[in-house]
Amino acid sequence: MKNPNLKTIRPDYPGNTFRAGRFAEPYMSDIANTPWPLIRWGFTPNPKKQIKQQELYSLPVRPVTALPDPKRDYLIWLGHATFLLHLNGRTLLTDPNLTAPPMVKRRAQVPLAIQTVPLDYILVSHGHYDHLDQTTLAQLQGDSLTALVPLKIGALVTCANAKITVQEAGWYQQYLTPEDIKITLLPAKHWNRRTPFDFNQSLWGSFLIQWKHKTLYFAGDTGYAGHFREIAALVGPIDYAILPIGAYDPPFIMQPSHLNPEEALRAFQDLGAKHLIPMHYGTFDLSDEPLGEPIRWFKDLVGRQHLEPAVNIPDVGEPLFLD
Repeated sequence: MKNPNLKTIRPDYPGNTFRAGRFAEPYMSDIANTPWPLIRWGFTPNPKKQIKQQELYSLPVRPVTALPDPKRDYLIWLGHATFLLHLNGRTLLTDPNLTAPPMVKRRAQVPLAIQTVPLDYILVSHGHYDHLDQTTLAQLQGDSLTALVPLKIGALVTCANAKITVQEAGWYQQYLTPEDIKITLLPAKHWNRRTPFDFNQSLWGSFLIQWKHKTLYFAGDTGYAGHFREIAALVGPIDYAILPIGAYDPPFIMQPSHLNPEEALRAFQDLGAKHLIPMHYGTFDLSDEPLGEPIRWFKDLVGRQHLEPAVNIPDVGEPLFLD
């Protein structure tokens, strides 16, 4: 399956496999569609429980009192996988969640009122609640606001905000945007579900944004697999890679679909990227590791590998200029 109205940048790719009403995950099995890992998780003691209970970590947050000069390219991390991107005069929002998933507490304050920011594009990597929040979508505004989403995600967006136009794409398909900003959906090792009955009925993916001879890769949610090397071979050098580093414990349930800090650095090297920006840590407590462990582990690895010049770790709300 693919969108026949969009260009496919990998000529030999026929489309995403869609059988019996659901998309196939080529990089892993259907482990996410069985209850046994969750049951095992419920009966497995967390060896980090005491450390987790004593954890005092909180993400540093800088309230945004004014947006940077609109003539400059920049990004602002809003927590978890949500970034405000301003590229070539256009404003984009990735994986909109400025509240919290059901039964989860938000641990980092939102640094700006998103309803005051006119947006051009919303990029949604998949439909999990921590990446697609319909309450947040309802607040978004902008002339000709368009959501760029994977196949069969569009209804979730328009149900929340009927003013948003939707474009759906399969992997390796380029959305219809002006020539001076190109946005392509690329693979991710993940899966999708919002209810007990809709496993993989909609697609998931990552994004490549190209503008002014620069490239930014937004990974969404993903486990480690060969798609990073495949992407590098197809699109060439990447300037900025935004990669997740948290929600990795216990590995028997998390590793197939999330990156830990070590895997994120391996993915960064596979991509051949110049700069790395970590995400997906510190905002929501979704797994067994202590809230601050991912960024501590990540910084330690960066120091050991002498990667400091290539790594940017912005505070929530802190502008990072890309020009």
